[in-house]
Amino acid sequence: MKPTLSLQGVAQLDKVLQEMAKTTAKRTARKAMSQALDPVLQAARDLAPVGPTGRLRDGVNVSHKLNKSQAGEAPREGKDVLHMYVGSNSPHAHLVEFGTGPRHHKSGKYVGSMPPNPWMRPAWDGNRQAVLDGLAAALRAEIEKTLARIAKRKANAARKAARG
Repeated sequence: MKPTLSLQGVAQLDKVLQEMAKTTAKRTARKAMSQALDPVLQAARDLAPVGPTGRLRDGVNVSHKLNKSQAGEAPREGKDVLHMYVGSNSPHAHLVEFGTGPRHHKSGKYVGSMPPNPWMRPAWDGNRQAVLDGLAAALRAEIEKTLARIAKRKANAARKAARG
């Protein structure tokens, strides 16, 4: 059974977002989602195996975009749905997370397998509730900042119009 997640008290925040310009609402929601995902980001960086280059750990970030190969596999739910992702931009991150099976190189040489070393999933599982708890607060704070910026711009425009 797939776990269900719900947020309480976001209906009014959603209503305010709906009243904003679409790009403003999107930017505001993305900022809030990025802040809410910070516990997962920090946990992933802490749990990521550190190899000789550190690329796996150093590449962990939050983004609303996926690379081409990941985007082809992502669900498409419509343009009004926002997604944020936490992951590493290291090309071998999935191999570390899920492991590899025994295989042969194209030269015929046996190259073995690597057991899974999960770090992203535990980062999410351990912080899922913190993300949900923080999302409404972060969204509320970002909406207030955005509304304050909009009010300030309108006041400045009104002052300029009155002067000139």
